[in-house]
Parts: sequence; C-alpha cells; structure tokens
Amino acid sequence: MHLFHLDRDFLGGYAIVASYDLTIKCFNEIIENYKETFAIPEAIFYLGATRFFKNHDPKVLKEGLLKLRKEFPDSEWELMTKPYELI
Repeated sequence: MHLFHLDRDFLGGYAIVASYDLTIKCFNEIIENYKETFAIPEAIFYLGATRFFKNHDPKVLKEGLLKLRKEFPDSEWELMTKPYELI
C-alpha cells in the first residue's frame, strides 16, 4: 500500500503524487483503531491537512483544529493548528 507515488510530468521530471483517498482512509483507521495512543493527535492533524489538499476546503482545517482543541488541548499538534484559528 503506497500513500504516495512518483509520477512523470510533461517535462520528463518526476513529482510526488498523493493518493488522498487512501491517505484519508489510513488516518481514519489509525484514529479508530488506536484511540488510546499518542498517535491520535498527529493523525487528526494530518487527516485535516490531507482533506484540505484533496478538496482545498479550509473548513476541514477548522474541523481538525476544533477536534484537537476539544480532545487533546495540551497536545503539541493542537499548537500546530494555531495558524488555522482565523479560518
């Protein structure tokens, strides 16, 4: 299972292309299956970022911020969402 793959662009170079749907699925599985671990705040953060990159909808960043603030207020990952407060 690959979350990213190299893809040849029209200039003959390579670019990293994300499989957003698979990445979102993996983060959701981490959140669901590892509820009592330290990995959850990070997964929530990256789930919001991946959902944003897929659809370019800033509301998903705000949803991630609110979830982290509610469930993990002292997490370093909650601190990383500070730039999204104004969304």
